[in-house]
Amino acid sequence: MATTVSAFVQVDSFNRETGLTEEHSSFMRYLFASETGDLYLLGFQLDLLQQIKQQTQPDQRAENSFMNVEFLASKLSDCSSLVYLGNSCVFYSSKQGDSYILKIWSEPRAATPDQPYITTEQTFESLAPISDLNLRSTKAKKG
Repeated sequence: MATTVSAFVQVDSFNRETGLTEEHSSFMRYLFASETGDLYLLGFQLDLLQQIKQQTQPDQRAENSFMNVEFLASKLSDCSSLVYLGNSCVFYSSKQGDSYILKIWSEPRAATPDQPYITTEQTFESLAPISDLNLRSTKAKKG
């Protein structure tokens, strides 16, 4: 089954001079969400990418392990956009359902199997749908 990505956000900033993230890590992270309410972390091993770029015959292990995708959560609202707030927090917005501020944990938490790597810090209840105008029939009733 194919998953359609509805939103993504870069978590780490890349420093071209050092070839590392601004936090001096060799692991570059992105978050992406699907239109079905799933949240994932996509990570790139920057040192392995450098190794692949520099070699004429890349190492098979490096080619197979430079990218990681980690499931973070499911059963969230349909995602419209993501905003990384820093300190492992992300704003998860939805046009059709509730929006959230989520805390991402580095280790799975056993409390909820559908959302092992996140906790909901704050929920913004959806007011949708909002109707700006209601039309009524203009037919006059006879009687």
